[in-house]
Amino acid sequence: MSPKSDPLADLIIPPNLIKLQTQAGAHRKGMKILAWGEAKGGKSYFAAHLPYPKVVITAGDNGIEQYLDESLGVKAFDVTNPGDLVSAINFALANEGTFKSLVIDPLTLAWEDWMDAFNDKFGGDIKGGQWKEVKAPWKLLVRKLMRSSLHICFTAWVDDIVYEQKEVAPGVKGGLQIFSQEKPKVEKRIPHTLDMALNFSIGRDSMRRETCKRIARLTMGRRPMSVPPADFHTGKEWVFDEREAQDPWKVIVEPILEKWQEGAVDHLGVDPEAAAADLRDLEITAQEQNVGQILTLINKQTDLAKYKLVWSRQIEDSVKQLDKEHTALVIKAHEEKKAELTAKGKKK
Repeated sequence: MSPKSDPLADLIIPPNLIKLQTQAGAHRKGMKILAWGEAKGGKSYFAAHLPYPKVVITAGDNGIEQYLDESLGVKAFDVTNPGDLVSAINFALANEGTFKSLVIDPLTLAWEDWMDAFNDKFGGDIKGGQWKEVKAPWKLLVRKLMRSSLHICFTAWVDDIVYEQKEVAPGVKGGLQIFSQEKPKVEKRIPHTLDMALNFSIGRDSMRRETCKRIARLTMGRRPMSVPPADFHTGKEWVFDEREAQDPWKVIVEPILEKWQEGAVDHLGVDPEAAAADLRDLEITAQEQNVGQILTLINKQTDLAKYKLVWSRQIEDSVKQLDKEHTALVIKAHEEKKAELTAKGKKK
């Protein structure tokens, strides 16, 4: 069969768009998966079976370690603040040639820790322009993960209460409506970045009693054209028996992996240098926003004892997210402020 001709081959594309072309029919190599659901439903067990060697980031939950086999190659980190989360993810991304997979278990707690850290930093609920500092590094982190060739699995708890604001008239908001609907408890942009979402639940008998069955159900997916619809569709279910040793990755993912890889690429046709420059620009923006807030906070301090508390509670973790150049800038300002306030205290 002769190769298909491009009906738009003679079309003239503006120079500024040439490097921005993406590749039709292509998708990224690594699968991005959300495993979510009720407690003890099998989320961590599934995530632990992503291909080795892998990086596993736990967020204080410590439920996945019992399923990991160190002899196959695994580096696990328990993180509870944004700085350590960023460092652990960057470590995994910097070693894509060594690792095949990355797990964050659970993403629910990682996002809560992220929000709590910024609430502490701002001394209360996040408001107005403060959201830029919160969201800029998060957006960068998510974009880096999505561009990675690693298989990535986030686990998440279930959120069974949904709040929705009614619109009583066009453009006029009314009260909040509360209704029950199970959904993953994650930051709102995460579901839009995934290749598949798997809901894990405990099998129950006719009396609603828990059984040894664990059910995985595909609740959302992006199916590449290379994968047959019958093999990958919303609503598909897999049932596992706790009494049997089964590898859920091999049962759920491996049957479609060969077809999945047919159209998979390291990047989606965009010039790799342009894509890398885009990430660098985002990183610089996130770093500069963070540094600006930190320096402003440092400059406001007038008492050494209070400043030490501000540094430990509001600034120190944020510094862990900075690159060497910006870290040096903050440390210099920190040392100068300490010296200034120490001298001021001695004069008194």
